[in-house]
Amino acid sequence: MTVRPDVEALLRIVPAEHRGEERMDWTAAEAALSTRLPSDYMSFIDTYGVGDIEELVILQPLPVDVPNLSGCHIGGMSEGLRWVWEKEGGAPGVSARPETVLPWGTGCNANELAWLMTDSDPDNWPVVAWRRQVSYG
Repeated sequence: MTVRPDVEALLRIVPAEHRGEERMDWTAAEAALSTRLPSDYMSFIDTYGVGDIEELVILQPLPVDVPNLSGCHIGGMSEGLRWVWEKEGGAPGVSARPETVLPWGTGCNANELAWLMTDSDPDNWPVVAWRRQVSYG
């Protein structure tokens, strides 16, 4: 896969010098998830590999053999996020059924990033940033 212009722009400010050598089998990943994935996400993973940026973990589509990240993947996080989405009513101002929410990132304090699978083309999926914790006071 070629590097998309938006990922090239990111490379100018966040070099990929510490990326691992893992390679994603996108055909297998999309088959396992029963959906196509956005091309910018695939380009990002192909460029940066497995891991996180500061406190933001970019979820891999499938389990990977990396310490402390084996359960941290889209397939492993989907059911839990959808359950919480339904229980808590989703994100404020967003009307989406739990089954249309597909996680792609997670952060500290239970903050979640997901695509809303509301279009047949995954490159048109909107992103929702869901801050589940609220400030007190």
